[in-house]
Amino acid sequence: MSYIDRVKIVVPLKDVKELKYGAFTHINDGRKHPTHVPVMIVNKKWDVLIIDISIPRSLFNNTLEESSPKEFPKIVGIIQKYAKSYGIYIPSYCITGAAVWYAEFGKNMPLSCKYNMANLLSRLGKSLALRKNWLGKVWYFNNQGSTGLKVCVRNQEREICFYDKTTKELVSSGEYNRSNQQVFQKLLEQGYQVLRYEVKFFNHGVMKRVCAKYGQMARFDSIWESGFVEQLLADNWKEIEGGIPPIRSRKQGLIKSIQAAVFNGVKLKDIIVKFGLDYLERELGSTLLKQVLLPIEIRKQSKSQEASYSDLQKRRRAVNGKFKTKKGYVLQKISQYIGDMMPIRLKPETDYIEGVK
Repeated sequence: MSYIDRVKIVVPLKDVKELKYGAFTHINDGRKHPTHVPVMIVNKKWDVLIIDISIPRSLFNNTLEESSPKEFPKIVGIIQKYAKSYGIYIPSYCITGAAVWYAEFGKNMPLSCKYNMANLLSRLGKSLALRKNWLGKVWYFNNQGSTGLKVCVRNQEREICFYDKTTKELVSSGEYNRSNQQVFQKLLEQGYQVLRYEVKFFNHGVMKRVCAKYGQMARFDSIWESGFVEQLLADNWKEIEGGIPPIRSRKQGLIKSIQAAVFNGVKLKDIIVKFGLDYLERELGSTLLKQVLLPIEIRKQSKSQEASYSDLQKRRRAVNGKFKTKKGYVLQKISQYIGDMMPIRLKPETDYIEGVK
């Protein structure tokens, strides 16, 4: 499955034909974000046509359902049809081979409303803090009292985030979002709230590096290849999952975890190193902890302390697998969604939702 949400692709102007005079000038209708139709902008500096498209809105008129590779020709047709309505012709091969400048990949995960979304996102946020990037936390709300939360970690090239998608969609007041709101409202009435897991890439350079890692090219057709996005999301989740703190720090659970490690042959000093580092990173975040333990003055004087800190982290990673920490049922659900990667699809005639775990 493709699991692409929003993507920006570029087609060189030399490959695009104006069917009527001034078409390049008028194709930009002032919208900043795509709805059920793309946003197209001519960039004279780079001599390209930028096509910004929301894949699920274009295909399904909502952002809950998820596309598959077999729908790629339909997306190409939608782009061509919209461009033609403004007097512009884009050959299909130019769209399929277009360079990707921006992409959002992710998975929608309907969870039972009995789970506290804010608490879940708080735990996920603590794990993201270990990724050593800028950590963000955003609340969004409306005047009816609906509140949602997004937690993310990002740098200039990429962002990894989780957010309460149900609330995000329901608080959006745009007329274009009306049918989308109905889908999420109906899902909510059936007892489901949606957690969104998403990885974003902000420029073509990082897209090229990431795609190359998985044996793909940073082209529109390549990122629809089966298995590419699934592996990308699974690899990032594996790192995140390992740093999620337990729901509550019970003495009995801690004792069992330590006992299991002792019987697995973990040395006492390694046990202390692991739990000490885990606690400090949860409280301060890994970046701040490193700044506190290794201030610039110390690092300038000697590299030995920095090397010691690195050795402690390596030692912890080496023994992590010998500690058994219960993560909770809801996290098992998330892992199941990401492992199975079944697309979410609606069956209006029966109210059945495919792909819900």
